[in-house]
Amino acid sequence: MLELQFAVPMAGAIICPLNTRLDLNMIATLLKYSETKILFVDYQLLHKAKEAVTLVKTTHSEPRPPLIISEVDSQCPLMFANEYRYERLVKAGANDLPIIRPDSECDSISLSYTSGTTSKPKGLIFSHRGAYLNSLGCVFMHGMREMPTYLWFTVMVGACRGVTHMGGAPTVLNMIANSLVANQKPLPHRVEIMTAGAPPPPSVLSKIEELGFHVSHAYGLTQVYGVGLW
Repeated sequence: MLELQFAVPMAGAIICPLNTRLDLNMIATLLKYSETKILFVDYQLLHKAKEAVTLVKTTHSEPRPPLIISEVDSQCPLMFANEYRYERLVKAGANDLPIIRPDSECDSISLSYTSGTTSKPKGLIFSHRGAYLNSLGCVFMHGMREMPTYLWFTVMVGACRGVTHMGGAPTVLNMIANSLVANQKPLPHRVEIMTAGAPPPPSVLSKIEELGFHVSHAYGLTQVYGVGLW
């Protein structure tokens, strides 16, 4: 996912991350309306992805998008003719391909869908300019100073790596707060956490801060290109 955040815009395309917790019909619908050309999928979600792209073809009469599969499990079988292993595909690519830059800073860089908690998911398009401004907003509001170390995979909390910042849903905070004492390591410094979604329970916040974390709660409206905290 981290590589795709850079590779997709550099290829002149638009990235569209999907919520894997949505049901198959909704995922298939989003694949149709987003006009997905290539679908990257983690091997652990391959079965669900294959069912979704099959629905795209049978229900919506749309061509099945090619699948690019992460190569963590070498035993994961390829079933369709247009399936490819991610690492093998990268190795087979050319190293001198030119970067396709946007004609305008207002060109689209990403398409995101809401979680659909109140109705059907709604699509939000971000521009290159908006993504840049939103990144700056995160830096300022998250208190990132010179040479921060950001923990990308939020379930891998490692004090030994010198992490200074991380992000995680309230569920992740709850996992950390209620982890076994034997698995907890003292933090050498305060770690900033940005969380979003439902407000974390006060008991979880109290435990998290006792462990050496400082929590900032952000809310949505990312389409206005700013991070709101309260």
